[in-house]
Amino acid sequence: MMRHSLLLIVALLALSATGLAYAADPTASRATYLILMDVQEAWEDEDYNKAFGKLQEALNKAADKPFDIATIQQYVAHTAILSGQDHRARPALENALRQPGLPPKTQADISLFLGQLVLGDEEYAEALELLKFWLQNTESKPQPANLFSLSYAYYQNGDLPNSERYVEQAINSTNKPNDSWFQVYYQVLFEQKKYAKALDVLHGLLDRDPGEPRYWRMLANHHMQVEEAKRALAAMSIAYNAGMFEKIADKKRVASLYGYVEAPEKAARLTEQWMS
Repeated sequence: MMRHSLLLIVALLALSATGLAYAADPTASRATYLILMDVQEAWEDEDYNKAFGKLQEALNKAADKPFDIATIQQYVAHTAILSGQDHRARPALENALRQPGLPPKTQADISLFLGQLVLGDEEYAEALELLKFWLQNTESKPQPANLFSLSYAYYQNGDLPNSERYVEQAINSTNKPNDSWFQVYYQVLFEQKKYAKALDVLHGLLDRDPGEPRYWRMLANHHMQVEEAKRALAAMSIAYNAGMFEKIADKKRVASLYGYVEAPEKAARLTEQWMS
């Protein structure tokens, strides 16, 4: 799920990033520019074989022009993602980044694109280095989704304070933050034992989607982790009585929580219900 969303983000950002890089560098050739226009027309027609053919033609003509090669390879990566051939994207970007003499901004754009893919491949240490380089060298205002990717890379590398810092920036810089950002934010806070702040985030998730049983499970688990069994039971009971739980495991958990808080008769009745 994470990888799929990352690739969609990459696909949306790639064209604008490469287009800006091309326009900013006076050494890019007109011949490359004209071929890339044909590539974009092929994208519109969803003719990706034609797009790959045009890109190979552009590479053949740009053999001694590093900036042109870097730009073309970014288009190769973008075409690979659009055509569902993700495995072709990463080598193209790695080739682009190896080109000598690229401006720092261009290197930053490529590092962002590549960093997103590497993050999707769960190679978190390398992804973090690429995304850190992007943030240090970009000339554009960071997009919220990219800040979240940086936060997620920090989280997977065990740097919880920096993960918290960037997920907060991501959430605060958009009017429509993704639910998954709040889920990571909650986890980062909880693992730092910032329980009150984490609980506020969890309540926010419930406000956004009170009918999502997963959030009620998270709330119950939160209270159990901080030794508040009655509140854990209250959370599970609300979801159970609202008909959100269909899995036997959830019903068993409600029954076990009643037993845990010394309400054995209720626990027995619920156990009998799900057994029947």
